[in-house]
Amino acid sequence: MPEYGLGRISELEAIDECVRKFTVEIPWQEVRTERERLVRGVAGRTVVPGFRKGKAPPSVLYRYFESEIRSYLLDGVIEKALFDTIRDRDWSIAYGPIVSDFRIVDGRPLVLNARIEVFPEFELGDYRNLKIAYPAASVTEQMVDDQIEQLRRRNASYRNLDPRPIRDGDLVNVMVEGTSGGRNPEIEPQEARFVVGNESTLPEFTEALRGMKPGDWTEFDATYPDDHQVEKLAGKTLHVKVEVQGILEVELPDLDDEFAKDVDNRLDSFEALRNNVRQNIKLHLHQYVVEAVQREATRQLVAMHTMPLPRLYLDGRVKAAQEDRADSNAEEIDPAVLAAMVENRVRADLVLHKIADEEGIEVSDDDTEKAIREFAQSNQLTVDTARKQLEEKGMVVAWRLEQLRNRALQLVIDEADKVPIVPKRPPNSETEEAVEAAV
Repeated sequence: MPEYGLGRISELEAIDECVRKFTVEIPWQEVRTERERLVRGVAGRTVVPGFRKGKAPPSVLYRYFESEIRSYLLDGVIEKALFDTIRDRDWSIAYGPIVSDFRIVDGRPLVLNARIEVFPEFELGDYRNLKIAYPAASVTEQMVDDQIEQLRRRNASYRNLDPRPIRDGDLVNVMVEGTSGGRNPEIEPQEARFVVGNESTLPEFTEALRGMKPGDWTEFDATYPDDHQVEKLAGKTLHVKVEVQGILEVELPDLDDEFAKDVDNRLDSFEALRNNVRQNIKLHLHQYVVEAVQREATRQLVAMHTMPLPRLYLDGRVKAAQEDRADSNAEEIDPAVLAAMVENRVRADLVLHKIADEEGIEVSDDDTEKAIREFAQSNQLTVDTARKQLEEKGMVVAWRLEQLRNRALQLVIDEADKVPIVPKRPPNSETEEAVEAAV
């Protein structure tokens, strides 16, 4: 049986493609030496019942400090023996090692059972010949006009009309909140504006508010469609409370040079505003296409590589993703959906990193140094301080891995047969406010 470092593997079993179970034997001499070192460090200052200070024999101290000795051995000699034992094996470790219970018997090797999760071996599919359909959209004057109109409405002024019953076609200003039975409201109390009777307004809002006057309030249930643009509201039925604050008359600004200056004081004419809007839409469309192609390429790579994944490692990644979303106050997401997203990400990472290895893609030290210098400059740090901070947090390694992933994905995209398709509707160059979308 081959030996590695402090221990040797006496039994090895592949439970499945991602789990290895093995038994490690650590020579008694190593265990005794470490145990004696610990006891010598505390013997002179320890009072053991029945003995004078520093006079308890080693055999008594071993029993007295049994739990501390076990912890010390586990954190020291056992951990070192495990990693020395597995380091020369061709395992790509995902999680562990996890140690089972063990016993210390004088004069005998310390025997312990352990298991690790490994990333699976798999063959790469035909990643160089993907066929990727992507949305081909060009900037039209209608898109520019629509964006100008959004800017115009954003810069509009509003005048309250005299109180009267609300009728279809009225623009109303309301306070709205909505709950679905949970502890936290789905719609926090906030102002919203919408047109009663408009096709984009939920019918329940129109029916409830028609005939009301400023100062009135009501509550009702409203069901949001499954394809609602605010994801956290899609398909839900909320109990909504609405207070009417006013019926508004919109006063839109003229589309002239003064309007352009109000939008952006760096612009001197309305034509300059149109050109600026056109360029922004063009950049937005380009990014939209790039991200669509990346998503489709990644989806196909994941679909053609259906290898199993290490379960404990995945559970840890899902937990970390949940914590990250909670820390950033991100929208709630179904746990099963989040788990599927994480699994797809892990599978994509494994495939792309293997492609990088297959293609000899590398991230040079010069690339890394450049990234560190940019981080230092943006955070007003010295390069040495920035490097230390990034390395302590593991961010240098993470950055290099992400670069390998991105470069491998770009190779796949460059080699793919890309087929443009016309989208059903071009992407919006602006995201609607959630409050307005909510109603």
